[in-house]
Amino acid sequence: RPSVEGLERREQRLLVRAAVDRLPERFRTVLALREIEGMPYNEIAEVLGLSLGTVESRLFRARKRLRALLVRESTGSSVPRRGQEP
Repeated sequence: RPSVEGLERREQRLLVRAAVDRLPERFRTVLALREIEGMPYNEIAEVLGLSLGTVESRLFRARKRLRALLVRESTGSSVPRRGQEP
């Protein structure tokens, strides 16, 4: 029988995954390479053929949008679809 904490963690993971899926692909890609794969910024830049500054900028924007989506979700506000501004 699942614990309450386990169910809450699962629900949080699902919310984060759904919010990540709403991000534009350019943001999802750098976010996944950094946060899931653990790649350093310079490797992400090399793999994607981007400048280091572009990687840093996209990660900053991806995290900002993800945060906004999660805040909206937690407050029950409408959440924009992929490609729309949060």
